[in-house]
Amino acid sequence: MGLQQTIEEDYKKAFVSSDKTAVAVLRYLKSVMKNEEIDLKKEVLDDEEVLKVLKREQKRRKEAMDMYSKAGRTELAEQEKAEYEAIGKYLPAQMSEADITKFVQEAIIETGASSLGDMGKVMAAVMPKTKGQADGATVQAIVKSQLSG
Repeated sequence: MGLQQTIEEDYKKAFVSSDKTAVAVLRYLKSVMKNEEIDLKKEVLDDEEVLKVLKREQKRRKEAMDMYSKAGRTELAEQEKAEYEAIGKYLPAQMSEADITKFVQEAIIETGASSLGDMGKVMAAVMPKTKGQADGATVQAIVKSQLSG
């Protein structure tokens, strides 16, 4: 069963069990995926495309959570956090910083990078290897620290 079908099944289960947060998040995700299908002119998204949508939506929740926290709106920040976590259930586990650092160090050797000017080459070498298991901002920060230190 594909990721999109899993989300559909989980939506049905959440609806039957009256889990309002899960129903709202999954209904929204289904809507976003439908829009993506229309944009891509596809009947069904493959798992890679679904993961792309999920990451984008999770990132939006993280940004909103941060903004609400800074504004002192803890109730809205908590709601965004719950949605962030609900979306996270469908994403692959994230790599540890130690694992990412290992990939970065290998990429620096492979590309012959020696300064921050080579950051793009290193990022281009690392990101495909992480296969969605590492946030780009985290990878970027590690690359920056490795190349400047």
